[in-house]
Amino acid sequence: MQVYVNNIVKDPENPKYRKIRISNPKFNTVIWQLEQARTFLLFSGFEQEGDFLVLPSSVKLDEANLLIDEALGLSPSSQTSHHANSGPSHSSHTGNVLKLSSQKGESLFDQDAKADLTLLSYMKEMGYDISVAEKALIATKNKGIQPAIDWINQNPGEAAGTVQKEAEEAKEPQSDTQSTKQHSVASSSSVDPAPVSRYQKTIDERHKFQERLRLEAIEEAKLEKQRKKLHKEYLLKDMKDEKDEKMEKAKQAKLTEDASEPLNRTVADQEGLAEGTMMVDLRIRLPDGQLLSVSLSSDSTIETLYQEVNRLWPLNDNENAPDFVLLTSFPQRRISDMESTLDASGLAPRAALVVQRADQQGVLTQGEGAVVSVRNITKIDEWQEVLSEQDKLLVVQFYASWCSLCRSVSDSYDSLNAKYGMNGQVVFARVNVDELKVLKYQQAITSLPTFKLFWSGQAITQVEGTNMAELEQQIKENLSGPRDVPQEEPPGDEMYFDPR
Repeated sequence: MQVYVNNIVKDPENPKYRKIRISNPKFNTVIWQLEQARTFLLFSGFEQEGDFLVLPSSVKLDEANLLIDEALGLSPSSQTSHHANSGPSHSSHTGNVLKLSSQKGESLFDQDAKADLTLLSYMKEMGYDISVAEKALIATKNKGIQPAIDWINQNPGEAAGTVQKEAEEAKEPQSDTQSTKQHSVASSSSVDPAPVSRYQKTIDERHKFQERLRLEAIEEAKLEKQRKKLHKEYLLKDMKDEKDEKMEKAKQAKLTEDASEPLNRTVADQEGLAEGTMMVDLRIRLPDGQLLSVSLSSDSTIETLYQEVNRLWPLNDNENAPDFVLLTSFPQRRISDMESTLDASGLAPRAALVVQRADQQGVLTQGEGAVVSVRNITKIDEWQEVLSEQDKLLVVQFYASWCSLCRSVSDSYDSLNAKYGMNGQVVFARVNVDELKVLKYQQAITSLPTFKLFWSGQAITQVEGTNMAELEQQIKENLSGPRDVPQEEPPGDEMYFDPR
């Protein structure tokens, strides 16, 4: 500090001495880190501007230089006054601002120093009694303002005793204000709390601010937790309402379905259903093309099914002995085991059946004089056999087991067989192209289902898709033979040239 101040005193007009960088390593470590040094520089007139200490040009540092010299023992006046002090002294510290005086009633500090540059005058300006401030500074070895204030707060009894002792020794008339102040101090059991320093106020304000932030954060966390709880409750309520709504809709749909069921189920069947028994919905096509819907339990017998169809079919006159047989639609299979159940017969949970009159049901292999069921061609020999029949119209359905359109037209195809297959006039057959791929390529089948009409082994036309009306029209037109019978041209005398 002596170097910095001496430079300014010797060359006060040089601006580089009046501006000190705080971040300078040596200055920051040796001077700025010490509280007393910072206080001295600021009281001397330096002003902090960002990272610099700047001394205005109007401020002189002669007196500050004098104090530093006295503290270092370089000033003659300081040495003289130190040796001239006679009488008892409380303590002696060479080179310190704190200097004691033996004269009674005078300040224990060096009176040569300026009042505005001492810690005592600073505490006096803060409102402390001068004797209390002197005792506090002596007790803390003149370390600074804050340690002295802390000593006063920690030792209120000694501070009060000092005030009373000084008042008794002075025995001089005092002003009304001073007497009132000392009277209040002496009469009270404890000294009034000392004024709080600006440093302490800053610490307290910082603590209050931090506490307020902490309380606000706790309150915000409580509110956020409450919001999440309400959000979760709303979600659960919405899910419950949605579930109840779905259950209500399903219940209404079930009631509507039950109300729209045909009244063809007897009361005995409804009451006789055991728990866990499955219902079988059967769709039965009559010879005239009408459809019957029959619902029976899966453990009902085939005989019961025949009786139910016999009851619902108004054209069947013989109620006791049905004059019809039931066939599965695709592939056709006669249902004749009366003791078997619907489940054992492979009719559960739903199935499509065809009714065929008994007078139209003949021998399935030959079919002479009766309606022959649709033939399932599984071998090339069977295909050659059916294709070799003369003067008969052959209708072939090319299908595949995975084709849904093929299954959708199977009932209509069986109806055409029942209508036009009387006495073997028209032969109906089916070919699975997955089992007989050679026929698929031979007949150039490119789409499924495909229906082809043959006469005496010759293909005459074909119908692609599910247009059964067009197929029936083609059967009617070619029932007695093709409309345009191709005739072979007689060999002529023309000579053909082979370009090869």
